[in-house]
Amino acid sequence: MENTNALRMVNERGWRMGFANLFHEANGSWWHTRTWLVQVIIWLCMLNGMFAIFLWKAPAETASERIASTDSLTPM
Repeated sequence: MENTNALRMVNERGWRMGFANLFHEANGSWWHTRTWLVQVIIWLCMLNGMFAIFLWKAPAETASERIASTDSLTPM
């Protein structure tokens, strides 16, 4: 009989009665497809792409330029 049901019987008490059933069912329908893999690849490319663009557009400053800019800020 358990093979025909989508949910399985669990013994729980309190406020979380039935939560394990819902959790296993929702995660099973997500992880047993390729949708999660597509989502991971898309988000990985988007986040890494934004980070790469930020680093590419950020001004390159050498150590000597940083020292020269801080020297000009000190009072004489």
